[in-house]
Amino acid sequence: MSLYIILNLIVLLLLSLLFSSVSIFIVGLIGMLIVIYLAKKTSINFYKILSIAFIMSIIMMLIAYWGYSQQYGSPYFSGGSDDLAFENMSKYVMDMGYSSPGQYVKDPLLQFHNSKGFLWIISGVMKLVKPFGGYHTVAYRVLNINFLIGLGILITSFFKNNYGFKDNKNVVVLAVSTLFPNATFISIHVFRDTLIIFLLFAIFYIWDNFLKKEKRGFNSLLKIIILTSVIAYISFWIRNQSLVFIVAIILVSIFINKRTVSLKNFGVMILLALTAIFVFEILGVFDMIIAFNERYTVHKLNISDGLSNAIFRIPLFPFGVFVRFAYGLISPIPVPILNTPKMFSDIKIFFDVIVSYGTVAQIFLLPYIVKNIKKIDKVFIVFILFMLGIVVTTFTFRHFIMLYPFMIILIFREFFITSKVNKIIYNGFVSMGIVLAALIYLLIR
Repeated sequence: MSLYIILNLIVLLLLSLLFSSVSIFIVGLIGMLIVIYLAKKTSINFYKILSIAFIMSIIMMLIAYWGYSQQYGSPYFSGGSDDLAFENMSKYVMDMGYSSPGQYVKDPLLQFHNSKGFLWIISGVMKLVKPFGGYHTVAYRVLNINFLIGLGILITSFFKNNYGFKDNKNVVVLAVSTLFPNATFISIHVFRDTLIIFLLFAIFYIWDNFLKKEKRGFNSLLKIIILTSVIAYISFWIRNQSLVFIVAIILVSIFINKRTVSLKNFGVMILLALTAIFVFEILGVFDMIIAFNERYTVHKLNISDGLSNAIFRIPLFPFGVFVRFAYGLISPIPVPILNTPKMFSDIKIFFDVIVSYGTVAQIFLLPYIVKNIKKIDKVFIVFILFMLGIVVTTFTFRHFIMLYPFMIILIFREFFITSKVNKIIYNGFVSMGIVLAALIYLLIR
């Protein structure tokens, strides 16, 4: 731990000097404390991996910062996307003196904003560091990196506690969770997605721990209700659709507390489905799904061509949902990998190629997700629900980070018990599948 702390302090000090902003050190220190608290609380003491993840993410963040600055004249995604808009609106929130998201509804500039809670958090960070020279965009990016590392700790702890693998296996889970290319890429920006999945998986994690207890006293129940309520409140204001996922997580956790689903508790599954339908109807989830699907399908059709365009032209029901689901399993589509020879000539191509290599690895690991059909449990069900939530609504590359915790668990609990011979066979089938898919893509394109 000492090495991890010293390394963090040195990096934060260097970043603060490099960008002439004390805010980076202060906010980074908060992030470091979050990671240390989670590591101690969960007994995940793989500090070498945590250090590597931190350093690699910082390097990627600096490459993005300077690459964007050089190519676009601004250190933000594509020269200024949601990340820049979030910071500009957060500064407005701070200048107006608002202290809670509920106050935004009276402001014409904020009342229809879809992430009032994220503005609340960033403006809070801005207020915190204002006496020390003001906010720098690198400050939140460092904090976001720590959210990703904290998420990796929770994933690894869940994996360790539920499947009993030795630490040489658990450390692999931690490494993949904290270094997966698309997750890292998303987390080095001022985007809300990393924080959202950190909070959602935290709810999944605490309910799992609670329900595994043989004795659940009133105090324990009260504690988990309060903690869930606080996280749900924050998540709702950051992205109101999060409430749907939180309800789904809790319902699945309660009704499917056993490790696997069998014919014996099929009735429980039916009850769960009916309960979910009732709750989601009350929350207006189905109307929201239709609205999101229509809006984002039009958007996707306008910005895509070839295979992607063909997929989104298929009506969502009855077949489109299955096609999108399959497409989601190999997304972000790794076509940019063909640009590897020129990846250092353009910052966008650079990150597209890196993310594509991660997707290729994901594709080779898909057979291990499929193997989970034999022992469906709450992790598998939540993964399916999250995937459906993404593919029938936004299908945005940033939202796929929500799948990674559950996907990683599903993959490695099967990967570690699969024989070497079967692994070779799976790799062979996937390789043939990739060749076939590439041919289809070229024909459609």
